[in-house]
Amino acid sequence: MRAPRVVDQIRHEHKNMGRVLAELRDRVTSTTPDALTARHLDLLYRMLFYIRVFPNKMHHPKEEDYLFPALLKRAPALKAEVAALRQQHMEGDRALEELEASYKSLQDNPALETLLAFQAQVSSYVDAEFAHMRHEEDVILPAALEALTEADWQAIERAFITNRDPLFSDEVELGFEVLAHTLGAD
Repeated sequence: MRAPRVVDQIRHEHKNMGRVLAELRDRVTSTTPDALTARHLDLLYRMLFYIRVFPNKMHHPKEEDYLFPALLKRAPALKAEVAALRQQHMEGDRALEELEASYKSLQDNPALETLLAFQAQVSSYVDAEFAHMRHEEDVILPAALEALTEADWQAIERAFITNRDPLFSDEVELGFEVLAHTLGAD
């Protein structure tokens, strides 16, 4: 059986999420308190909002509800791997909430110490997300390709096909145009 299209879609979604994460880290680590203009802060907000809307509300739930259960059914030896990924999803949600609160603090008080705290949180969050995606691509997807049946893949594909990335789809959704232009995604 050739690799299902949904595997390419998952990898493509990871690539796009990675573009936003890398841009977020680059923008945050290369800034100073003096450079925190309203436009700069707005762009950071849009990146955090994208992460909230797409990876955390669309991509991860599809992995949790379709990919992981199918994999556990066919390859129960991966129970610990899948449990670790689910835990990382929960930790990522909490870390994003903390990032959003830290962003709000930075917006209210664009001082050096607030910026440094935000930079550290962003760096930690981005590193964790990249490690998570790498693990899925290096361990989980290859295991799924080995273990899952065509029927399993069809169900997973039906779920993922409804994912509409608000930033990297054929038509950028309202509110994401500035970010799309920044990333060269439009």
